[in-house]
Amino acid sequence: KKAKIDYDITPGQLFFLDSVAYKGFDATADSLLARTRKHRLLRSCEAFSTSALVAEQTRIEALMRNNGYYYFSPAYTTFFADTVAHPGYVQLQVRPAAQRPAVAQRPWYIGHVYVTIRDENESNITGRLDRPGYTYFFPGKQIPLLPGVWRRSIQHMEGERFAAWAQKATVEHLYGLGIFSAMDVNYAPRDSSFNCDTLDVHVSATLAKPYDASLEMSGTYKSNEQIGPGLSYELSKHNAFRGAETVAWKLFGSYEWQLGESSSALNSYELGSQLSFKFPRLIMPWFNPTAIGRRYRRRIAIAQTRAKLLGQPLPLQLYDYTPVNGTTTLALSGNWRNRSGFFTFVTVGGNLNYKWYTNPRKRHELNLFNLEYNSVIRTTAAFDSITRANPALYISMRDQLVPSISYIFTSTSPATDRHPYWVQFLLKEAGNVTSGLYALTGRSFSETAKHLLRSPFSQFVKATAEGHYTRVFSPRLSLAMRAFAGVVYAYGNSTQAPYGEQFFVGGANSVRGFAVRTIGPGGYHTQRTKYSYIDQTGDVKLEANAELRTCLFGQLNGALFLDAGNVWLIRPDASRPESGLTLHNLKRIAVGTGVGLRYDLSFLVVRVDLGVGLHAPYDTGRQGFYNINRFKESLVLHFAIGYPF
Repeated sequence: KKAKIDYDITPGQLFFLDSVAYKGFDATADSLLARTRKHRLLRSCEAFSTSALVAEQTRIEALMRNNGYYYFSPAYTTFFADTVAHPGYVQLQVRPAAQRPAVAQRPWYIGHVYVTIRDENESNITGRLDRPGYTYFFPGKQIPLLPGVWRRSIQHMEGERFAAWAQKATVEHLYGLGIFSAMDVNYAPRDSSFNCDTLDVHVSATLAKPYDASLEMSGTYKSNEQIGPGLSYELSKHNAFRGAETVAWKLFGSYEWQLGESSSALNSYELGSQLSFKFPRLIMPWFNPTAIGRRYRRRIAIAQTRAKLLGQPLPLQLYDYTPVNGTTTLALSGNWRNRSGFFTFVTVGGNLNYKWYTNPRKRHELNLFNLEYNSVIRTTAAFDSITRANPALYISMRDQLVPSISYIFTSTSPATDRHPYWVQFLLKEAGNVTSGLYALTGRSFSETAKHLLRSPFSQFVKATAEGHYTRVFSPRLSLAMRAFAGVVYAYGNSTQAPYGEQFFVGGANSVRGFAVRTIGPGGYHTQRTKYSYIDQTGDVKLEANAELRTCLFGQLNGALFLDAGNVWLIRPDASRPESGLTLHNLKRIAVGTGVGLRYDLSFLVVRVDLGVGLHAPYDTGRQGFYNINRFKESLVLHFAIGYPF
């Protein structure tokens, strides 16, 4: 049985705000509202909206709770509306609720902090440690997490006004330590007297198991008919030195053998290891975020005390203060690679990495010290002939040091943004600090053939910018776009940047109408051979992608995409004609389109894309925009995990 119903909806008259008045608030609230007038969400001549009323209640709550009013809630702000005086308009009054409890009408101050630490076995609490402002309870005779970690993580100070931003930052810092299986932060009045205005902080935390281990297995099959397994094992020790540190050791390896007629008993293999130390804070001798945050709060506390003594209004907290939250990681690594019939290659390196943010949507990463030493232990005649024919590969594979510093800034849209975006900038340099030390000894900064530890070192600068933007039309249809620009310039001690720092286009996450490293630089084109991809990298890259995504049915999604991009060389290369960065060559852009399927498994996305090349940047002998000689040659099938951007 079926039935059809037709609805006629008459929304009625649209009302606008005529006037907005804030009345009946106490002196503190009135001052807060007056000094944040430009941030009000209710303005005259705007359409009347209940969602705007709710948002203004939330804004007022944040202002009050940041200034000590711990028990203030959105419901304690009410509205009175008059729609009679001016037809079609609303005369609005914002008032405090008349039935507010007494605890919500006065500011509260932070008292003592009580921390209860439990181990993974829920052992009996037998230990106690008293420090100024803090009392710790724990099992055993030794506190499992040092008091300094708690002082850095808990953003309150005894005697200061309660602040909602400090409550949020405390929870974020404690969870960010990554060593607790359960954690809770509560605030309770010190006593039940009517005049009590002190909140004691009670923190209860249960430590997670001290060790984590993971084992990963993989299989590889390459287009050159090499096949083999891979294995990776990682062991982590949490809270290694009672300061919430994590020490991790990773061992990985792979083995490949050649199929077909050229198979032999001598095959390729790789073996590597990494040891890392992660600290839940920024260890910088020139920058102490914990001290900066405490100085900031101490200045507020001193200003409040002085105002009380002089009988003046207390200074107010008008905005959220977000403390710096960061980590420091020191890693040492080594890698041994043997490629049957070609070379044996050893890489040893070390890295000092900082990650931090004050706003979770804006993150910073600084690799202050990254040293990589590459050494070729053995080569074959076949490999030597390849490097002689490809100078770029020779420079990349020779014995060399790569001392570098890099900085990455990433910005994302709020999680509630209907049209999300993602932006990232990278700046990297290598060898300049080392060359500067040489300059102090009287040698020219741009001098070539300089060595460190008897090996030449790379000298270059690199910058990239990438942005993603998704326009959502409906829950089932969206348009995702990406733009990328990058440049790497080698100078001084190097004529070419290391091969791994150069750019390429083509492949499953680039211009999908072409296979990986089959186009560029510029208009250069060579016969497709086993090693032709080595020459198809560049110093400058421009790329843009657009993808129309739709839900087909269930977890299966479809996409229609259009990609364009290419790479160019900064220095002319006679062996690669039409590859330089010139105004004429900038017109040489590879363009491809295609369709794809994505199956969402919740924990990963399996993707298949069929790319169609539309325009090759090199001379194909065919005129017009579509210059692919045969349609079959323009088809490329890509299989990948995850979205391309």
